[in-house]
Amino acid sequence: AKLNLSIPLLQKKLFASVDAQYTSRTRTLQQTELGGFFLVNLTVFSRKVTEKIDFSGGFYNLLNKQYADTGGLEDREVLIPQDGRSFRIKLTYRPHVESK
Repeated sequence: AKLNLSIPLLQKKLFASVDAQYTSRTRTLQQTELGGFFLVNLTVFSRKVTEKIDFSGGFYNLLNKQYADTGGLEDREVLIPQDGRSFRIKLTYRPHVESK
């Protein structure tokens, strides 16, 4: 299950977004069970900081949940631990946008 909520913070230029995701328990290929997990992400983003640039920054796995996903046939691991809390910045540049 996934829930996403976005709200404008500053005159349709700056937005905040929170998303919550729940994954139920799963079985590995070796038939062991991994428990379910709940993740929360928080992102702040701005469209058109300038005519050609967008910016976003976000915290992922905000609550620092320790969890793992199942390994596939190509993996040696039965389970693959996932990242804890992390922060990412994204800058998007659109060089071919026409100036007004």
